[in-house]
Amino acid sequence: MNAEKNNCLSVVKGNPPGSRNNFSNFCAKIDDTQAYLDSFYAKLLNIHHVKSNSNDYENRGGK
Repeated sequence: MNAEKNNCLSVVKGNPPGSRNNFSNFCAKIDDTQAYLDSFYAKLLNIHHVKSNSNDYENRGGK
């Protein structure tokens, strides 16, 4: 009964049970997404660098 009362009070105060866990999971997903984006941008920069070097080579008469 006491646990139910605490859960009810938490909901009334705007802190439902498990909300911290849900927020933690949400933050972990944001971190995963950011890591994916960082990796994606690093690969794009690599591609741009290789393409840039290739264009330089061709512009200097390379085939």
